[in-house]
Amino acid sequence: MYMLTLRQRIFAYIGIFVGLVVVFLLAYLFINNSGGVRDYVTEKGTKILNIKPTGEQTPVATTTPNVVKADPLTPEIYTKQLSRIFVERFSSYSNQNDNLHISEVIPLCTETMVAWLKTQNLTSSLDYAGVTTRVIASNVSKITATSATVEIQVQQEIENKAGKQVVQKDGRVELLKVGNDWKIDGLYWQK
Repeated sequence: MYMLTLRQRIFAYIGIFVGLVVVFLLAYLFINNSGGVRDYVTEKGTKILNIKPTGEQTPVATTTPNVVKADPLTPEIYTKQLSRIFVERFSSYSNQNDNLHISEVIPLCTETMVAWLKTQNLTSSLDYAGVTTRVIASNVSKITATSATVEIQVQQEIENKAGKQVVQKDGRVELLKVGNDWKIDGLYWQK
């Protein structure tokens, strides 16, 4: 068996003792610091909550947000928004989009409007022609419990092989309430 000198035994005992102290100290710190969250007091006595010593960013002060309950959309606002969505999607098209402008608005329309939309298909062409429409103004001119009329003004950018031009048009959108949903029932441009 290997024998240690007195000096080697003293260093071994001191090393074991220091190692055990370090292990117990780390275990104590780990158990008492679970979560890593502490409250600190600043020099002026203000308490700062939830500061993590690990360097993670946390809010300095906690506040309760002021929650404002949004009002449900009124029929006037909803019909204006629905009219705007319909006009911009239906009236923005190209001869190379496989009539996507029609299929996108079908869920927004009454059955009679859907029948009319299906007659508005464009034929594809290698020469590009397209229209981009943006509603610049809208106003509910008439609304009842089951119908509404929204006056609209649009700006259209028309592009074809001859070039680009910008035009403005006025029109109106007729809406009907079908069950609980408002649906587009007509689009009429002024001449």
